[in-house]
Amino acid sequence: MYLLLLPGPVQWVIERQEDAFPGMELQPVPAKVEGIMVLGSEGIPDSRTDILGQIGRAGVLPRLLWGRDLALAYPNLPLVLSSAGRPGGPSQASLYREFLLRVGWQEPERLVLLETPRTTREEAQTLRAAFPEWRAVVIVSHANHLPRVKRIFEKEGFEVHAVPATYTVLRHPAGEKLDWMPDLRHLHLWAGVVKEWIEGVMVNY
Repeated sequence: MYLLLLPGPVQWVIERQEDAFPGMELQPVPAKVEGIMVLGSEGIPDSRTDILGQIGRAGVLPRLLWGRDLALAYPNLPLVLSSAGRPGGPSQASLYREFLLRVGWQEPERLVLLETPRTTREEAQTLRAAFPEWRAVVIVSHANHLPRVKRIFEKEGFEVHAVPATYTVLRHPAGEKLDWMPDLRHLHLWAGVVKEWIEGVMVNY
């Protein structure tokens, strides 16, 4: 139990998973790619704050910024925003659109909203239904999710070019600090590892 509370073991496991998608440079997009898709994550439509506050604390923020930069670099490609959000409120996709417009996006006609998916599998299925002719797509998500995401979208017939927007474990150029203090927060990281493993296995079913 003590080892589960230390940072080293869980960080090592996560790094092995995230290292499958190294580098965060703006990579060249193959000519056959037909769209850029930012997978949904979070965003809370709290009326006490504007869209910057609603999105700013969410894990989706790096995804949106990377999706925006890719779309600016490839003006011929549509930018797909996804996620339904919780019942009783606006879709996450609509919040993401509002955020991009708020930070200066000038081409709303290039934004495609998929407002019904609630899972990654539904995102892949909805994209396939919306664009049955697409063969290759850029997917922007968290590095920790991309191994599972890639397999799900490939199962729907897409050739996936995965872009990691951010990483769970960030490496300092000076190296890692040795930390032997147990912390309950590391159990949360283990829970994420187990969740990704289970959902990765379920891709086959």
